Amino acid sequence: MLIPLVAIALNTVNITYSFNLIKSFPDDIQSRQGYEILEKNFSPGELAPTTLIVEGDSEIVKEELQALRGELLDMAGVEQVNPDFALHADSYFSKDKNAAKLEIVFAGNPYDQKTFDQLNEIRIQEGELKKGAGLEGANFYYAGETAKQAEVREVNDRDTWVVVLLTTVVIMVLLGVQTKSMIAPIYMMATIILSYFTALGAGSFIFDQFFGYSEISYRIPLYTYIFLVALGVDYNIMLISRIKEEARKQPIKEAISLGLSHTGGVISSAGVILAATFAVLITQPIMELFMFGFTVAIGVLIDTFLIRTILVPAIMVKLGRYSLWPHKVK
Repeated sequence: MLIPLVAIALNTVNITYSFNLIKSFPDDIQSRQGYEILEKNFSPGELAPTTLIVEGDSEIVKEELQALRGELLDMAGVEQVNPDFALHADSYFSKDKNAAKLEIVFAGNPYDQKTFDQLNEIRIQEGELKKGAGLEGANFYYAGETAKQAEVREVNDRDTWVVVLLTTVVIMVLLGVQTKSMIAPIYMMATIILSYFTALGAGSFIFDQFFGYSEISYRIPLYTYIFLVALGVDYNIMLISRIKEEARKQPIKEAISLGLSHTGGVISSAGVILAATFAVLITQPIMELFMFGFTVAIGVLIDTFLIRTILVPAIMVKLGRYSLWPHKVK
């Protein structure tokens, strides 16, 4: 059973994440329909141009901005930069002429991660761009959907790792205190993480193959992890606590069998109820809620009927008396 679960979990490496909230709306919503008409008939980058604000210590002249415009047009992915300062473009200057703005239109969709990378490359090359335009003393600032979502991606990636690591460490410590074992928290947490990745991989496969969704929201992995870890820990504690009680009187194999039989009905019932509760979100028209509810429901069922019922007891049987070490068992 472990091999199929791991194989499904490995599908998570193929997941592509979406930062486009508009695509999460139902097809009949006018804002989405208008967005898709624009995307189909005009350059995708025109959906949400990126504004570059140039702020200097002294007055900025048109020639400098025109040179900067030429530098930007040479950057990968940049389709258009407005305005052309060779013409009259006074409205793009601040009143004191110490600041000006340019609109960068990327060739790709402003919500695509490839476009985020192209904007980040502009940021990396800021020094060369300023030098080429004679704006060494100026500061660059970026505004717009691409700039915002590129920073959301960076913050989300960092926060996901921080939250996942902290949650994992804290829960393992709490499991150690609860079970009074140094071994049990390791395989308990490992199975919870396996359950999470299996749910994410299975959900992504189903969304792609049966619903035609090639991307999932970037928020789903973190939200799903928090819920599945919390639920998995509850079931783990319920099972292991009962096995510990039985292990005081019975050999470890009999204790596992008795503990599983005494808690199996409770865990199964709770799992079905929780899965059904999260599955209610499948009825929602917002795709992000649909995916979240579907993934958590799958994860709860996997954890209830495969992880807690089969995998954890099997690991404990293989480890024998060491499954609760240093807790003494027969």
